[in-house]
Formats: sequence, C-alpha cells, structure tokens
Amino acid sequence: MIRVAERDDFAAVAASLSEKDRRDVLARRPDVTPAGALLQLADLDPIAAAFMHEGKLVAVAGAVPSLPRCASAFVFATDNIEAVRPEILQFFKRTLLPTLAAAGVRRVYHVGRADDEEMAAGLEREFGAYKERELKGHGRNGENYVLHAVSLPQHSEEAPAHV
Repeated sequence: MIRVAERDDFAAVAASLSEKDRRDVLARRPDVTPAGALLQLADLDPIAAAFMHEGKLVAVAGAVPSLPRCASAFVFATDNIEAVRPEILQFFKRTLLPTLAAAGVRRVYHVGRADDEEMAAGLEREFGAYKERELKGHGRNGENYVLHAVSLPQHSEEAPAHV
C-alpha cells in the first residue's frame, strides 16, 4: 500500500532503518541520529510517499526540491525493502518524476555510496541516470560517494511529462 508520507513515517522508518541505510546516514550526517536526519528531511516538505507491506511501514521515498529546477531524490527503508521495491519504482516513474517535471524541475539527483554497484546499476537501468561526479572522501570516515542525475523532459501541452 502506498500513501502520502507524514512526518511520523520518517521517524518510524528511522527506528527500523536497514543497516545499509543507517550506515549511509551516519557516514554523511555524523552530527545527528538516523531519526534526527530523517526528521530534518521530513521538515523540508518533500514530495514523498510511505510504503506499507502487510500493515507495516517499510519505506519512505520521494524528493526534495533544492536548487532552482533541481530536486534531490531519496529512499530510506527497513530490511524488508524488497517487498515494496516494485511500488517504489512505479511511484518514481508514474508519479514523482512526472510531477517534478510538470513543476519545472529539470534535474533530479541522488547521492549514493561509490561501492554500491547495485544501486548505481538500478538508477541507470530504471531511470537512465548518469554518473555526474565522484565525491571523494564525502563520508565521515573518508567514504567515497557518487552523484547520479536524471534529466527530466520539459513539460508542455504538446508533450506529456513521462520518464
């Protein structure tokens, strides 16, 4: 089940965050707990959805408009992400990216660990993302990260905003 994410959903996911996501949050935001980081994200008024499986909250995913015509995408999940991965992909493809394009966003980016080849391959395969730059030593302990970006089509009445 998918619904609009609320602030409490970010806190609930943070409380059961997967080890991978917990490591990423703490590497990039050593000044806060995972709950603190996700609540700060929720306070930025993201366009986000909460993903449920068997009555339990599994993930929050969405984007935060950042620079003019740019947005930062995110997915934070528990260890049960595989149960909702198809729904997350459909949310991004059918709802989030077209909504951002219609609002004038031209570029959506995601920062992920450089050693997460599965994530990079998925972004490229599912969204046509390209590796824009490496962020050497971006993590608290010198971890390397990669910035991937997706260019969105310009929205017009003649051409629907599909990705």
